[in-house]
Amino acid sequence: MTLASPDAAHVPAATPVASRWPLGPLLLLYVAFWTLVPTLTFRTVPLDVAENILWGREWPAGTYKHPPLQAWLTEIAHLALGPMGIYLLSAGCLAATALIVARLGRELVGRDAGRLAALLLLATCTRPFRFPSSTPTSCRCRSGPLRRSRCTGP
Repeated sequence: MTLASPDAAHVPAATPVASRWPLGPLLLLYVAFWTLVPTLTFRTVPLDVAENILWGREWPAGTYKHPPLQAWLTEIAHLALGPMGIYLLSAGCLAATALIVARLGRELVGRDAGRLAALLLLATCTRPFRFPSSTPTSCRCRSGPLRRSRCTGP
């Protein structure tokens, strides 16, 4: 005598959390949250960001400290939207990196694991209070998965 009901074969298997949550809307929510919260709560931009704004105004070909791309992007974002543009740039870079990680993970270990890796990337804390900021270190960290990915299309 079996304890399984006749409909037991038709019960869908439990799906991983990563596949139940679509990545696109979560990334849009992440970008909106980390653009609005610092914009509405911080009186000034972080010190490294202020330094990037000052470097970006000069449009340097290079500095003694870092390559100039992050300063250029920070200046463009600051000219376009003010401090909110800088937070939008940083959150957008993080979201783009999460998409690249999800794509790379999908190629290597499967769709669900790729999504989970992208969500874990966004949940990883490296500072006591995590917020996106446009700094040379953050730009370099965000581009790491791009160099390892063979993905070129959306």
